[in-house]
Amino acid sequence: MKQFFCNSTKRFPICLSLLFIFLIQEPSAFAKRSAEDLYRTAKKNYTELEQSPEKEKFRSQWERVIHGFLMVADRYPKSGLADDALYQAGMVTLKLRQISRSSRDTESSLQIFERLSKTYPVSRYADDAQYMIGEIYRTIKNAPEKAYTAYAEIPERFPKGDMVKGAKDRLSELPSPAPEKAEEFEKILKKHKAEYTTHRIWI
Repeated sequence: MKQFFCNSTKRFPICLSLLFIFLIQEPSAFAKRSAEDLYRTAKKNYTELEQSPEKEKFRSQWERVIHGFLMVADRYPKSGLADDALYQAGMVTLKLRQISRSSRDTESSLQIFERLSKTYPVSRYADDAQYMIGEIYRTIKNAPEKAYTAYAEIPERFPKGDMVKGAKDRLSELPSPAPEKAEEFEKILKKHKAEYTTHRIWI
């Protein structure tokens, strides 16, 4: 009877070595598939949530979706889906906040968008996340100065992004920082720009 190549005791170490080499060379492929599986599951759960008025009544259903998206970024930050997953998590958290009116959800959405903007500054979602930060400060937290700072970072950090026009429109609607705060405002912009450069993840 013929034996498989790796069934031989003498050949087993060779097979083990080949497998080890393959796993070293292809970790990103395994991570990518795993990240895709998690993302697909979160997306499926979100679709089911949106299509079920009954499920939308329960906070646990929303948190399940949010956790699913965050898991992609937490486990596979370099997968190529992490930035997308963070953006989805932030948007779902904002939708939850519209129902709950909870400050906890407001802060959670802010943290998620800030994480995306800071960690993935070259992502196509980064400027969108930064814009949402401004919107949260402007419409929910009623903090026009912080909203102004958030919007001002968009043309500064994402000059070629598609949210530049929207950010400039918002800046024209908001009062400019008072003269005595102008210097402080510039310092904040520079500090944030340095932080985003330091914390970035290349994907």
